Amino acid sequence: FVYGLAQESLFTEWRKEGSACGWLLTFIQYAFYTIFTYVQRLATGLSTEKRVTPISAYIVLATFSVGTVGLSNASCDFLTYPTQVLFKSSKILPVMLMGTVILRKRYKAIEYICVLMITAGLFFLNSSSKSNHHANGNTTDTTVGFVLISAALMCDALIGNVQEKVFKQYNPSTSENLIYTKFYGMILAFIVCTLQGQLPHVLVIIQRPKVLLFLFLFCLSGIMGENFIMF
Repeated sequence: FVYGLAQESLFTEWRKEGSACGWLLTFIQYAFYTIFTYVQRLATGLSTEKRVTPISAYIVLATFSVGTVGLSNASCDFLTYPTQVLFKSSKILPVMLMGTVILRKRYKAIEYICVLMITAGLFFLNSSSKSNHHANGNTTDTTVGFVLISAALMCDALIGNVQEKVFKQYNPSTSENLIYTKFYGMILAFIVCTLQGQLPHVLVIIQRPKVLLFLFLFCLSGIMGENFIMF
């Protein structure tokens, strides 16, 4: 809840500058996650534990993780926030699809019914999106935004199933999984942020103390949430 409020507040402030900052936010987010997890490992005495999962597996997880978070953040530059949140809530659709393909899962009839209901809801949402405006009237949903959030959902489905496979095969600790996934994710996010030319937009953060507060709450609530999910 805090994560969502902080994210919407961040993009509300950034839109005042007219700059796309989705990938810059992702890089800062992963840098914070990496530092937080490193300190957490030091405090709990886990910094000396031996890594049990191959680096290659963490690079794959980091790629899907950055795809999920980065594309979702980037979609906020092109979608109204309610639309972005509602689309993210349809995560079950690609998760079930990828679960069937990757883990050979089978689902109950009631689960397929739920998926059909979500699909219908998204269809009606999408068909009415042209009239969906923010109160200030200067932000509307765009096709680019729908493409980005859809790609983010596919990455989310992949990382969920690949992560489950990694935990079953190597049984890494929560701490190990987080530190390596976030560290390599930080590197990937930095590369994309640089290629997108968004690094100079960090000046918006420095010049606006309110943005710094939202950014801290966004990152802190995000990594705390991920800790609970991993546990």
